[in-house]
Amino acid sequence: MMSKISRILFTATAIVMIAISSPSTSNAQGRADNSLVGTWDMTIYFKDCTTGEVLRQRPGLISFMFGGVMQEFGTGQQIPQNRTDAQGTWSLSSGSSYASVAKTFRFNADGSYAGPVKLYRTIVLDRQSDTFEASVASEIYDLAGNLIARGCADEVGTRLQ
Repeated sequence: MMSKISRILFTATAIVMIAISSPSTSNAQGRADNSLVGTWDMTIYFKDCTTGEVLRQRPGLISFMFGGVMQEFGTGQQIPQNRTDAQGTWSLSSGSSYASVAKTFRFNADGSYAGPVKLYRTIVLDRQSDTFEASVASEIYDLAGNLIARGCADEVGTRLQ
């Protein structure tokens, strides 16, 4: 049976070990150096997948969190907004290149569910870790899970300050 002092020392040691093993941060935003972790302002350039012509551009926000979780707050759809924000995962591919996959849900003008969209990003972080460029491929599905369309976009992101 542990004495009260032994339990206190054990607890204090455990807290110190957890603090030591936690990711270190280098700024107020809580990101690690040279990491995608953080919140980013984006400009999204929607393109014709065949010609590469930019069809329109919109602002957006995206957050990459420790542990490989991401959230995207896009404004790419026409008004009224007919899709939810996207949630997904991200991972380091190599060096300063990352990959992300996310899912969002589409709705018809009457509010009925139209099907999901998957977003696949290839992201390259600049040397200073302050900006990124990404290419996005989207897959649009119907209610039965059939692929009905594909989309393309480029994104440019800067850290939210």
